[in-house]
Amino acid sequence: MATAVIMTATARAGPRDHESGFLLRLAGGVEMTDSRFAAADARVWGTAGALNVAIGGIILPNLALHGTLWGWTALNPAVTQGSIGGEPQEAFGLGAYGGGLTYYVMPANIYLSGSFGVGVLQLDASGIRGSTDAGIAVDISLGKEWWVGDMWGLGVAVAFGYYSATKGGGDDDPLATARWKGKSIGLRFTATVN
Repeated sequence: MATAVIMTATARAGPRDHESGFLLRLAGGVEMTDSRFAAADARVWGTAGALNVAIGGIILPNLALHGTLWGWTALNPAVTQGSIGGEPQEAFGLGAYGGGLTYYVMPANIYLSGSFGVGVLQLDASGIRGSTDAGIAVDISLGKEWWVGDMWGLGVAVAFGYYSATKGGGDDDPLATARWKGKSIGLRFTATVN
């Protein structure tokens, strides 16, 4: 009798597969960002706070399809143009949305997640604000989670991002006529319900 109770409790608490149902993954952490405007030999880089939210469902065993919102904001990142350093920018960030897939390797509960969509860069420096037009944005993460209940997993992930965006417009926009390209790499803490 006692053995049956222990086995039932273990089965309910995991480990288990991601077989069906709703999926919500919340992730936040720190990323190193590096953005470049090649035409002017300009570079903006620094440490950023990052957020990633994936909402969807399991479409095949251990495979999820989801919509994804993600982005980062760097406060006072470093700025250079050629070999000349500039004044720190007050805020420089990326906001993006798109669709993605997550595949879980079970029973280790290790996952690979990728999202592709559109993103916008935003600059706020000394009262000057500007943003690019929507461009491409990619987010990839590799993570490991541990079951902490029947439906919840907590974990950690490494993440890589890439984006490319342009902006047409007047001279009063600091990001106008620029093609910005950049990447980010970081560490995230995750919480997933499935």
